[in-house]
Amino acid sequence: MGDGPPCLAAAGALGAIICVSLCDALSAGLSIAFLIFRIAQSESSYAFDHSQLEKALPFTYFLPLLIILMIWLITLMAFGVSLKLVLPYLVLPYLTLSVLVLGIALSIFVYSVICLVQFLNSGRALSLEFCILLATTSIFCLFEAYSLSVKYAAFKNIVKRKKAVHGNCSEKPQIAEVVDPFDSFSRRSTIIITDDYYAPPPSV
Repeated sequence: MGDGPPCLAAAGALGAIICVSLCDALSAGLSIAFLIFRIAQSESSYAFDHSQLEKALPFTYFLPLLIILMIWLITLMAFGVSLKLVLPYLVLPYLTLSVLVLGIALSIFVYSVICLVQFLNSGRALSLEFCILLATTSIFCLFEAYSLSVKYAAFKNIVKRKKAVHGNCSEKPQIAEVVDPFDSFSRRSTIIITDDYYAPPPSV
């Protein structure tokens, strides 16, 4: 079976981009709200109330994570503008921050698995906050790995559209040559010279 119509393919790609952008915005918003709420508390209170969570996600990481996520959210808004105005350079910060956020989430997940093994070996019961962190980071890493391919495809599409616009603007308009039907294509004189119309000059 052949591919579907181009309009359906474009609609599907646009739907994937919108879905990825909304999920990134939701993830960034919830994470920012969580970090602001935890930063408002004291470090000692966080370590006492959430000892397992503090082991996998220390309090000192909250402020750098908050700054990175806020910048990521701003680049996400710039990505939406780039889709509308066909500006490829506005996509690059969003792609870069997405790779950075994926790397941070992956590192948190790996360290959480290490902490999980330590907790299980020590016979400690797992807290609900720690299980939520482990589940959300794993789901986010899988989703963000997929979304990177969608974002890169969107970037290539914007670059292609930008080149198409520049190509259309650089083409010089061709002026149609108008040929007068009364013009002659011969350079010879069209005046007929014969003796029939010759009149001798009057004699003086």
